[in-house]
Amino acid sequence: MVGCRLSRVLMDGGSGLDIIFTNTLEKMKISPSSLRTSNVGFHGVVPGHPVRPLGRIELEGVFRDGRIYRIKAIQFEVAPFQSSYHVISGRLAYVKFMVIPSYAYLHLKMPSPNGTITVRGRG
Repeated sequence: MVGCRLSRVLMDGGSGLDIIFTNTLEKMKISPSSLRTSNVGFHGVVPGHPVRPLGRIELEGVFRDGRIYRIKAIQFEVAPFQSSYHVISGRLAYVKFMVIPSYAYLHLKMPSPNGTITVRGRG
């Protein structure tokens, strides 16, 4: 996110939502009053139980590789529980940034006006 470095991001190409957790918003000093209403529910995060988000928030996401970067606004559903991840980015973020994942090498590649951005994961 712009102004914050999130080191624990799960890029989940199987997820249809972009999720941010309440503890991440607290660390970013973003007030719950900034949330907008969300009608989306999601399944599969808490086994056997549907989850209703606290709301929705739009934040600018940044991918950077050295001096090459790309910024896009991402709509996150705010999950009402904590996680070891800061955010889970799904297909919506993949499409917005035109990400090509390599699961075998834990890399994401995406175009930018100044070249290709490669984000390397930790395994």
